[in-house]
Amino acid sequence: MTSQTFYGLSMHWAQYCGLYDIGYHQLSIACLPSEHDPIETKMHAWRSWAARETKLRTLLGLCIIDGVVSEFSGNLVNTSSATKHLPLAAPEDVFAADTADKWIRATMTTMAATRDESTSCATTAPGTFRDLHDSLVLNCTQPGQVKGICGLLNVKILLETLSSLAVDLEGSSGAPHTATHKLEAVKALVSLRQHITQSQQLSAAEKAIGLLRWHAVCLDLVASTARGTRRMCQHYGITQHIFGGRKRQETRAIDPEGWARGLNARKNLLHAMEIHKIASEVPLGIIHDTCLPGALFAAATTYSSFALPGVSKVVVPSVVDWSLVVLHRMDEISESTAHPPSMETNDTMLFLRNNISAEPTGWTIRNLMYELGAIRILLHSLSQHWGVTQEMEEVIGAWETRCGG
Repeated sequence: MTSQTFYGLSMHWAQYCGLYDIGYHQLSIACLPSEHDPIETKMHAWRSWAARETKLRTLLGLCIIDGVVSEFSGNLVNTSSATKHLPLAAPEDVFAADTADKWIRATMTTMAATRDESTSCATTAPGTFRDLHDSLVLNCTQPGQVKGICGLLNVKILLETLSSLAVDLEGSSGAPHTATHKLEAVKALVSLRQHITQSQQLSAAEKAIGLLRWHAVCLDLVASTARGTRRMCQHYGITQHIFGGRKRQETRAIDPEGWARGLNARKNLLHAMEIHKIASEVPLGIIHDTCLPGALFAAATTYSSFALPGVSKVVVPSVVDWSLVVLHRMDEISESTAHPPSMETNDTMLFLRNNISAEPTGWTIRNLMYELGAIRILLHSLSQHWGVTQEMEEVIGAWETRCGG
């Protein structure tokens, strides 16, 4: 409740303290000291760079926290406007260097790799998050590995940026070019998933975190978890204090049966099941990540949106074409040219169109009441680390009771 009440205060504090006055601080070969330079020269350069990088990372961390608080307070997220002109965070091995010489060697290695990548793809590495966004949009139409992302922190910031950008566009649906800009954000998400899965810089745990947040962002772009939770709880007479404070109410009536039959519901169900799968398999070390509780509750909300109107079992494909899921009905031209016929694509399309006459080969029957209970158990295991999961458990328990489970 405190974090929701003081929503946005951290970003005002950052601006007041001058954290945004950071400038473009990536080093060049010309100004990087040599290992043979005097120790005073090396230490001065290292400390100056480390101070700016720490300042940047503090600001980026605040942006992530601000996004989480925004989600639970029910307010719009301002991450996109706050971060698009900021430089990318440096690679982890450069920031983790504990001596000046190690910092110099790590920086030179990174510069050499960036120069080779830029030469091979005939483009320069992105300098800001806006540059990176543009590279990802281009990559969706001209596929290839996006260069210069450098680490999980930049991936997480980009996900928050794309999420807030799409939400802002949703709120201005009548504005000119809104559909084009939202499509660009979605295309960037498609390219970013490709980077996360193929990256050699990210560990298995980092990829799991990135994909968990990626699916939660995609799910929220189809239908807001906060708004959906408030509307479902009000429709079924269930109390919730998770999103937007206890007094916030939704006035718009909902049609649970109609929703469960629709395309958006099936899109979200695929994302929810993937979130559940990733969260069930991730190492215990990532339970402190801020994206985990919200992603799990988004999955539970999606399961409940089917189970409450009486759809307790569904048949889903074993392998999903995620770019098709994200782009379907948004960009028909890209969708038709970027997906040559394959079993993965065909199965995904059959599910999205709800065009299933009999149980297809290789598909799986999923009991959503069982899945809902499994997520509640997962959230309970997080309750010592995340207090909000206790309220999430209560809401899910009320949904299960309402379903007769």
